[in-house]
Formats: sequence, structure tokens, C-alpha cells
Amino acid sequence: MFKNKLKMLTVSDRVFFILIILSALSIFFVQTFRNDTTIKITYNSTIIGEYDSNSNQTITLPDNHGVVEILKGKARLTKSDCHSHLCEKQGWSTSLPIVCVPNRILIEFIPKKKKEEIIILH
Repeated sequence: MFKNKLKMLTVSDRVFFILIILSALSIFFVQTFRNDTTIKITYNSTIIGEYDSNSNQTITLPDNHGVVEILKGKARLTKSDCHSHLCEKQGWSTSLPIVCVPNRILIEFIPKKKKEEIIILH
């Protein structure tokens, strides 16, 4: 009886079910990657700190040149005193670096596994 119902599915139905399964798997992998990330903030070639991506906090940079917000695995530069404010307009990021060239601010996303490998190599 079940085989008869499978035969009744059209090609588009099968493609639709495959897409649903792939979407669910991609959400799972994105969540896994996001949970295993360290956010590294550098200002003027000085590391300000490394923060767990799951920590919900706001970091004010020295000399009040910028404010970084970390929330639920993502980060953004909420305030910058540069002229164009392109870094603020970039918005939230979960993996791509955020850069403010005039203020020399860099926000990087480093997978924890990669960070552990770097420590071992030193």
C-alpha cells in the first residue's frame, strides 16, 4: 500500500520533499557552526578581546570610537564615529568579518576548532 502512494508522487513532489530535508539539514549545520565560534575584536592593531558567540553583551571600544553588540551567535558594529558608517550599515554577521577602515576596527569570527589547532601549532 505504501509503495502505491510513492508511485503517485510526481517528480515535483519528490523535489519538494528533498528541498525540505536539505533545508532542515542546512539549518542544523548553521546552528552548529554558530555555536562553535569565537568573536575576536581588534582595534588599532590591539586585540580588545575574544568573546563567545553565545554571549549577549555590548562592548565599547577605547576612546569611544565604536560599540560592538553580540547577540545569539551574531555580531554587529552599532556605533562608529567614521564618516561613511558603512560598517554600521553592514548589519549583523555570523561568519563574515566586519571592518571599519577609518577607525581600524576588525570583528572576526573564528571557529573554536580552528582556534584550538592554532594553539597546538604554536
